[in-house]
Amino acid sequence: MEESATRRSTKDVLARLESMAVFPLERRPRRTPGKSLSKLIEDCPVVEVIIDSHEQRTRRPTGWERQKPFYSGKKKAHTLKTQATVSLEGRVQAVSESVPGSTSDLALLERSGVVERLGPGEAVGADKAYVGAEARFPRTTFYVPVKKPPRGERTPEETRYNRTLASVRIVVEHFFARLSRFGALAQVWRHRRADHSGVFRVAAWLADRQIAAAAARVQCA
Repeated sequence: MEESATRRSTKDVLARLESMAVFPLERRPRRTPGKSLSKLIEDCPVVEVIIDSHEQRTRRPTGWERQKPFYSGKKKAHTLKTQATVSLEGRVQAVSESVPGSTSDLALLERSGVVERLGPGEAVGADKAYVGAEARFPRTTFYVPVKKPPRGERTPEETRYNRTLASVRIVVEHFFARLSRFGALAQVWRHRRADHSGVFRVAAWLADRQIAAAAARVQCA
């Protein structure tokens, strides 16, 4: 088979799978200020979610002006960043578009609009990159690690809190580890950067189906 034919076939398959990759939080309506609290609770059942971002190395663009937006200070490389929202069971709730690696996690969170889709009483677990998120989203509670104070130490209570939060956040790390089984996301991204969002969504959808199937097998056992 010719390479061009293979690319066309792959593109068609990815487009079909991407159309199927619709996650729960993306189907739910955004919160409307005019709705009553009882109506909001009825429309948005209470769920806990974990939000984190994933960075994948990409080829260095040509020219300094094009390189700069993709350079991630955290990874010390040129990357593409995608945000994932998962439930406590590890099921995918939402996936953002892929953005240049220099985009901050808070900026991507605001850009994704996922917080506006959460209902009253729904809290978000996140890592240190989301410190200050409550200032941007005062209606939503964020549980983030407590940083060590300058020239000081965390209290025993703060240490226990961080450990508990880490045990909850591990589900999103397990999800990203599952994504790394897909070769397209485990290696340096060498394709069109505009195609990364679609491939990530398809991989997330397939991983979510694997998680659901594993849970079903456990229940039947």
